[in-house]
Amino acid sequence: MKASDKGRSVLFIDMAYCLDEVLERGHFQFFEARHSNGYFDRVFAVHPLADRVTRLDAEVVSLTFSPRQKVIEARSASGRLPRLLMPLDFVLTQRRLVKRLSRLIEDEGIEVIAATDAIYSGLFGYWLKKATGRPLIVYIVMHYRFVYESTKTLAMPRLFPFYRMQAWVTRKVLQNTDLVAPGTKTLAEYAIESGADPARVHVFPVSKFVNPAHHIPREQRESAQPLLDRLGIEPAQPLFLTIARLDAVKLVDHSIRAMRMIANRHPAAVLLIAGRGPEQEALEALTKSLGLEKNVRFMGLTSQEDLAALSPHVISMSPYTGIALFETSLGGAPAIAYDADAQVSELVRTGETGLLVPFKDWEALGRAGIAMLDNREATIQMGANMRRHAVELTDPDTVYAREHALFEEMFAGRRTDASNNR
Repeated sequence: MKASDKGRSVLFIDMAYCLDEVLERGHFQFFEARHSNGYFDRVFAVHPLADRVTRLDAEVVSLTFSPRQKVIEARSASGRLPRLLMPLDFVLTQRRLVKRLSRLIEDEGIEVIAATDAIYSGLFGYWLKKATGRPLIVYIVMHYRFVYESTKTLAMPRLFPFYRMQAWVTRKVLQNTDLVAPGTKTLAEYAIESGADPARVHVFPVSKFVNPAHHIPREQRESAQPLLDRLGIEPAQPLFLTIARLDAVKLVDHSIRAMRMIANRHPAAVLLIAGRGPEQEALEALTKSLGLEKNVRFMGLTSQEDLAALSPHVISMSPYTGIALFETSLGGAPAIAYDADAQVSELVRTGETGLLVPFKDWEALGRAGIAMLDNREATIQMGANMRRHAVELTDPDTVYAREHALFEEMFAGRRTDASNNR
């Protein structure tokens, strides 16, 4: 059956979440956004290394997220070969998956391949592009060179154990991508520096991934009081909120260190940390060592509805937290944040919507938090400004209209190239 008979479709390679994680965390918008507000009628989502984050009973498992979106989760290696031959098993298993997906692309008339990073997802997409001739879109949501230089953390150390190897793969992928879709201007510059053709690089705002709960006007949201009661927080206590995966790269320890300074001046202040991850035990130990047991609360995995209810009542503390900053901003939370990205500096305007401080300067983060609490009236005004500013930046109609225009431009360019090559 032709693509036109089934509607426009895309194959999405995404290793950020498996289906179980999305269902557990309530991050449905991450999957819904793949449809680009109806531009793609059907989505086939693939996680080629899903066994590293969830249990799989077969080499390839087909699941359903919605009637319009199928999810394919695959093992990185079959496990049929001796452990000594694990690298060979990996290569053979991934090769079989490429062949299987190539057949799916042809059988279903899938028109485009998309990958959510320029490392392994992008490399996998490049292989599929070579096998099927379909155009490739690569989304850039992380500045991997910046992360490595700042934290010495590699994106996928088991696959690419050296930064030069990671950078080579990134360059190879971006040089062979039809549309490079960075989330910010800073990431666009990084993509071009990493080998992407500037004419094919266009910013795709990440705000489309914001859960609909955060777009609800603050006065219409659920009350945060039941949640605050469960946390044992009194109505008058000043609140800071950091939303992040508890991973070293997110610098959540900087929020805790800054909180030590804030608590010295404002003992009733509380930092809420929403998220979980491999660094939780170390972060809890740091909290205890700094004597902040009463000032820091680990909330664990928190629903989007609870976060939306909290946002109007907090100051967002954002060392390096990405889309979470958009979520709290839509609730009218003024922000103190590191100046790490053009997206952050566009949202957080010092003295207007929050306070921007130098990257990795947790003492400056602490001083900014103190200034916020010392000047309550100014902070309230910054919160109101933030809500208005965030609504303007994240308007879904504007964001999706831009996406659709860029998709059409990409397809038109492909048709022109095909015509010229006849």
